[in-house]
Amino acid sequence: MKVAKRAVCFIFSLIFAIGISGCGKEAASVDAGPEKSASTDTEVALEDDGVYLATIEKKVRSNDGSTYVRFMCQKGDKSYYIVSIYNEAEQSSRDYIREIDSETGEQTAEDIEVSFEAENTFINYVAATEDGYIVVAGSYAENNQAFYIARVSRDGSVEDEKCLSDMVDLPEDTYLYNGMVSDGVYTYIPFTDRLIVLNEQLNYKKTLSNGGNANMCLGSDGILYFTEGYNGDVSAYDPKADKVTEKVFSASNSSRIYTGAENELLIASNSSLKSYDIKTGAVTKLFDFLDVNINTQMFDTIYRSKDGDIHILFNEFEQSVEEYEGETITVSVATPYEAVVKRYEPGSVPEIAEIKLACFYANPDIKSAVNEFNMAHSDIRAKIKCYSDDYPDYQAMNEAFNKDLLNGEKYDVIMFSYQNTAAYVEKGLLENLMDYISKDPSFDTNDYFENILFAEKDGDKLYSITSTASIDGFIGSTEIFGDKEKLSFDDIVRARKEFPDIPFISNYNYDVIFFNALLDGDYRVFLGGKEGEYNFDTDEFRKLCEISATFQRMPEDIVYFHDGYDGFSDGSVVIGKENYYSTDAYLRARSAGKNIRSYGGPSLDGNGYILNNSEGFSLSSLSNHKEEAWELIKCLLKAIPDYSNGFRASKEAFKADVEQMRARAKNGMTVYMGDRKYVLYMEEGDEEILEEMVKNATVTKSIDGMVWNIIYEEIQPYFAKQKSLDDVIKVMQSRVNLYLAEKE
Repeated sequence: MKVAKRAVCFIFSLIFAIGISGCGKEAASVDAGPEKSASTDTEVALEDDGVYLATIEKKVRSNDGSTYVRFMCQKGDKSYYIVSIYNEAEQSSRDYIREIDSETGEQTAEDIEVSFEAENTFINYVAATEDGYIVVAGSYAENNQAFYIARVSRDGSVEDEKCLSDMVDLPEDTYLYNGMVSDGVYTYIPFTDRLIVLNEQLNYKKTLSNGGNANMCLGSDGILYFTEGYNGDVSAYDPKADKVTEKVFSASNSSRIYTGAENELLIASNSSLKSYDIKTGAVTKLFDFLDVNINTQMFDTIYRSKDGDIHILFNEFEQSVEEYEGETITVSVATPYEAVVKRYEPGSVPEIAEIKLACFYANPDIKSAVNEFNMAHSDIRAKIKCYSDDYPDYQAMNEAFNKDLLNGEKYDVIMFSYQNTAAYVEKGLLENLMDYISKDPSFDTNDYFENILFAEKDGDKLYSITSTASIDGFIGSTEIFGDKEKLSFDDIVRARKEFPDIPFISNYNYDVIFFNALLDGDYRVFLGGKEGEYNFDTDEFRKLCEISATFQRMPEDIVYFHDGYDGFSDGSVVIGKENYYSTDAYLRARSAGKNIRSYGGPSLDGNGYILNNSEGFSLSSLSNHKEEAWELIKCLLKAIPDYSNGFRASKEAFKADVEQMRARAKNGMTVYMGDRKYVLYMEEGDEEILEEMVKNATVTKSIDGMVWNIIYEEIQPYFAKQKSLDDVIKVMQSRVNLYLAEKE
């Protein structure tokens, strides 16, 4: 099979991680033979028919440089924070526990100072109990660190102080992950490699899971519910029976669970909140976060108050560029908010029409654009159907997405990410967007890079309008290739002959890597010069096969990944195939070494850079609100990224991305690939270079998938020296001609 481009989806979580090391002795035991239970999958969740409205209030905390306040936990009607106050005279900080009335926001008691025996000890996490607190603190001295757990009374007295690593053998690279919970008897502490439970005396009892990175909560039934990593499977531990039950139910990947009302857990996914009934196993979707005007999910906690309202403590990031010790740095400050969400019966508030956006992942740009659309339209509301909320992996999402669309699910706008729309076009499920563009005087194509915007255009038909693209190109040394914009095939052939004995391309010296890297760009250069036609008996294709065969065979089990640019800095790699997925990818490639620059590849037109459609939007022909859906698409196209993961069709969004990068890299922006550090700079003229690179990149239609399979299958015997090139080309041409004839 072909070594194809792959879309890599990253899930970002805010993790406050604490390093663990020192004073370790005894290895942890693992609970053997946990029982298994049938799961309840959230994809069959019911929909609550109520209407949810939120009141959102900004919470002011005195994080002013000398005082820093962090949310710790929620218990009953009280919220608990750690207040760190820096004493200038003593050149040190002291930590206090602060208790707040959750309803009024007023402080209900004096701050409690917690003093551990060890010096330089700072509180990491707090769990409130009926008569005090369980506290985890870290002590730092001469680059050594140790972590302690203690029971703390209401007056600040420290009892049962113990070193965690005295009880459990924790590797140096293990971290305390995402807080802890306690029922007053048992205390549960998650690490990056395990979840442990301590008994009433804060002694190690057992390891519940070796999955690591657990998030968890205590149900009203006294059971601990927890997930491992990001897989979404929720297990349960009954401390009375001392028994773990695996996969009690399944949430979506990266979901977080919170204690709700009696017999209820609250499940926060990427874009919605669901309720899980502990007794019946029923799952009910309550609302989308965008419906209550929350477009990020940086949650501190979610809980129900006694009156049934749902309280969401969350953070919005605000960024500023500041000077620090002669360097320009971008500072992100998490500003806390609280949303109090009330439910109303249907009919008690005015109902408005809805349009639906279907997507795999709802990134922050999408959410912001939908939120902006909703604020600008009082008569209609856009909602997001995010498939990552309900399905644990990409394959499951893809299957459900395709099934729903092909079965006529009534979405209005469909967001495609690296997907082929041909099957939907064939069934007449997508509108020709050129009709909407031609009738809309407010849509000015001059506001966009048209090569990106119309990347999917076929004649006078456009069924998916592209918002974001990545760009394929090459990197190499000007000492070898010269200071030019675009490499010819002859340039690469000459360099291969000049440097036959060193790793040559993409840090991998393999035949298929080189073969694919060239043929997967502008294949017309090698196959006769016409799009959609495949002539293998050309000098260029013969030369490509012959040069590729000078590389070693590619192993069957190769794991292909980008491991940095070390070879360029020492001259052991001649050229690299590069996917420029954003502005910083261009800067990173340039920082690979002296005289290293980007090049377009062999192509018949443009600058040799090849556009790859990353994200695009389509309008469903089944929509009952087509004009409103078109307005939403325009809003999505104009979305300004907080940090771009692609080159935007919108010139305004492109300029905003470059300006953000200029601010970040003013005095050098440090990034890592593999074990190597790269310092990125924006230089004078970079914006113009990037704009020309994007504007003149061409969209070359990919080789037909079945044709690629034939090429890849038939070239192998030649690379293995089992067939002559003449025989391979003859068979390849015959098979492709037959396939194309049958296709017609």
